[in-house]
Amino acid sequence: MATELMNPCGLYPRLDRPLAQRRPLSEIRTVGLFGNMKQNADKFLDNVERLMGARHKNLEFVRFTKNSSVPANFTHEFLNRCHAVVAAFAD
Repeated sequence: MATELMNPCGLYPRLDRPLAQRRPLSEIRTVGLFGNMKQNADKFLDNVERLMGARHKNLEFVRFTKNSSVPANFTHEFLNRCHAVVAAFAD
């Protein structure tokens, strides 16, 4: 007997797009740190901020958090301010 699995998150439309080209680190001023509120995601982002901040003193860091069970709803401020984003998805 086959078992049918259901994705509890539902179906979301996806548009296939190429990855954005990486900008040189010298052009990056603000790094967005994006977490999904799962255990240890914030610890990962804290370490990223500490390590990158120690190496690159000119960087500013902005945090954005979302509930892990819903799609992200980024604010215009976050999207317009960040030149790069580090995402943490942890358990």
